[in-house]
Amino acid sequence: MRKLIFILLLFLFSGYCAAGSEVVIRGVFPGGEGREVRLMTYEDLVSNRASELDASRIGEDAFFEFRFEPDAPRLLFLRVMRSNHYFFVEPGGRYAANFVDLPSLPAIGPAARQFELKLSSQVTGPYELNELIFRLEQMVAGYLESNVAGRVRTSHQRSLEAFRLEAEEAFREVEHPFFRDHLDYYFASLQRSLNTARFHTLFEKYIEPRPIAYQHPMAMDFMGSMFGKYLLGGASPTGLDELRRAINRYGSHRVVMDLLAADSLLANERLRELVMLMGVKGMLSEREFDKMQLLGLLEETAVVSPVAEHRLIARNLVSGYRQMRPGFPPPALTLPDQQGRMLDLEDFSGSYVYLFFWDGDCPVSQADIAPMQALAAMATDSLQLLGVLTGDRPPSSGPLSDPSGLGFPLLYAGDDHRLLDSFRLRSTPQYILIGPDGNVLFYPFASPSGGAALQLPGLTGRGDDR
Repeated sequence: MRKLIFILLLFLFSGYCAAGSEVVIRGVFPGGEGREVRLMTYEDLVSNRASELDASRIGEDAFFEFRFEPDAPRLLFLRVMRSNHYFFVEPGGRYAANFVDLPSLPAIGPAARQFELKLSSQVTGPYELNELIFRLEQMVAGYLESNVAGRVRTSHQRSLEAFRLEAEEAFREVEHPFFRDHLDYYFASLQRSLNTARFHTLFEKYIEPRPIAYQHPMAMDFMGSMFGKYLLGGASPTGLDELRRAINRYGSHRVVMDLLAADSLLANERLRELVMLMGVKGMLSEREFDKMQLLGLLEETAVVSPVAEHRLIARNLVSGYRQMRPGFPPPALTLPDQQGRMLDLEDFSGSYVYLFFWDGDCPVSQADIAPMQALAAMATDSLQLLGVLTGDRPPSSGPLSDPSGLGFPLLYAGDDHRLLDSFRLRSTPQYILIGPDGNVLFYPFASPSGGAALQLPGLTGRGDDR
């Protein structure tokens, strides 16, 4: 399928007068009629859990539209199929989004469609946020290429200070509070990553005297660079062994908060709790920490924290960890097969389920049809196969167009990308093994041609039958 270029043109509509904070995004996608475009954001900037604000089906005239009312500049993204396209919106802004097809590019399959995002916009004020951030990104890229690339052991303190002065001069007349903060925290992040300022110096300038900017992406990026590995990396006075014992033994919000209170940098309870949440996010990937105790700590924080942002972060970290994690249930799955009969994943409860997602037009998926048929011959009451076809439309030709002779059931998900998101699928084919208790056993699992036939008998207790 042809690669597409997605061009987001943002402009001031003729006759427009600002009406409160309503944002209007109007788009056109020739050839995309019937597809769904989803307007997304992040619920918080620690867990980075995506949330859908709205969805619009592209009409027969190729147009779609979104309207909503943000109370401050926000980072959003349009999700089309499996591609995300990021941009900022400002209260009162009107935007136009246009998709342009490049038919000269080679066919690579509908699920692999790519879009390039280009921004050119106006809003009610003299400065457009996306344009300002783009200009800064270009300047930073040039600085890094000229002064940092290939000079790992060089001190960058002087060159970074000179570059900071250059950037300040370039944006001297810009009176945009969100962008001024973006610029400020960007240079703080550069100082941190290039090691041109001491940790305590950055803390005293950018963190201690300022409120936590939970909804500002660059501010939270900087916060993550400071404290994302603070508890695990040995920077905290609280010993890692002591912290591990406290979590694995108690898993208590109060115990951990009291332990971290010995750190003078974390005297502020709000900051201390945020640092704890950032630390727990990293601990969930570390073998020496008891995962159930960590989840219990997060669940308690989601109830007892006095900070609404922290309660949300804690809930999202729990949800994100459990999603498609071995030992936890998979998302609900109820779909029609290609004869229209509804099948539910729970119908296979009590059996091992080898669940797989294919794209009907994907040659990699098609290459595994014969190996999958060989696996289907092994299926018994204790081992079931269940396939899900994705794509814009059911296959019209080839062996997947008539699954009746394949030997395994195929369900059709169509372009239901919410379902794919719930299974954390960004590409196909993907293979999952679900246990008799209904929980995920392995994700990802081996493909039929990649060792599944060797692994499944032992896992499902049928090794003696071979």
